[in-house]
Amino acid sequence: MSQGSSQRAPRPVHRVVVLVDDGVNPFEVGVATEVFGLPRPELGRHAPLYELTLCAPAPDIRMNQGFFSLGACAGLDAVDAADTLIVPGRPDNVVPRSGPVLDALRRTYARGARIVGFCTGAFALAEAGLLDGRRATTHWRWADEFRALHPKVLLTPDVLFVDAGDVLTAAGSAAALDLGLHLVRRDHGAEVANSVSRRLVFAAHRDGGQRQFVERPLPQVPDASLAPLLAWAQERLDGP
Repeated sequence: MSQGSSQRAPRPVHRVVVLVDDGVNPFEVGVATEVFGLPRPELGRHAPLYELTLCAPAPDIRMNQGFFSLGACAGLDAVDAADTLIVPGRPDNVVPRSGPVLDALRRTYARGARIVGFCTGAFALAEAGLLDGRRATTHWRWADEFRALHPKVLLTPDVLFVDAGDVLTAAGSAAALDLGLHLVRRDHGAEVANSVSRRLVFAAHRDGGQRQFVERPLPQVPDASLAPLLAWAQERLDGP
């Protein structure tokens, strides 16, 4: 066997495509960019772990609250090259996604790509029929609305994320970071995921089954502020 043939072939780059629609949550687009789109010199790599592309059904996408917009996104045909397709959330969950967006989701899933919904992005996955009969989660605030619109989905509203194999969903926006790191851990191992989390200054691992939040009554305690003491001391700086 020749030396060339005995060398291991380079690992193909995993292609992540983020499908952004009008009103998309900018935080979740940022999560995808930070986790999947940056070079990793701390790992001895001057190229990202993934190849990241943003695609959209229109050339100019207005982000949530209208503070800024996304331009220069690829068209929806970019999903045809995706190994992982991420759908961030948007606030108007009851407004149906466009036919081309739903078609893009269905054909990407049909050819075996991994589909990920961040926060209320799960609504789009459910609308495309990708969550019927599956466990999934979304932001706790929209759980009742989700159940009413998509009764065939086995909604689990009190977890950070659900990994159902080829379809994954995260709860609130910050839980998208947990799911993103979980995917890096699945693809590249714990050491690489821990390195990515350190750069993000984020917890290295929070289990997907962890509750989104725990309601605890605030204790009724007297004001423990130091402000009165500091005011008293300032008035007496010239004293003994």
